[in-house]
Amino acid sequence: TKSTNRILWYISKILQDDYSSIKIDQMLVASPSQCPHHPSYNPNAPPQQYIPFEKPIMPADSIGFMIAMGYVVGIITILSTIITFVVRCIVRMRHHRYVTSLSK
Repeated sequence: TKSTNRILWYISKILQDDYSSIKIDQMLVASPSQCPHHPSYNPNAPPQQYIPFEKPIMPADSIGFMIAMGYVVGIITILSTIITFVVRCIVRMRHHRYVTSLSK
């Protein structure tokens, strides 16, 4: 629960700070030149350049935790895929053995 609270805090911090609103504002400013239905559409418009700004900094231990969680999810996914493949092979072999025993 402690790490979940940290992740939720970071997400809420990003959503509440100016970071999200600035990014949305930047996309809205650039959208008329990228929309073919808008009168100021320009297919060759260069990308907008903005002054970089700071986003909320997540503590290093939380980033390490998120990387560890990614590894755990990856390992679980790989293991479940391997187990599924092995079970399917075993079932296929048993079914084949059963079908060949019926013809004898």
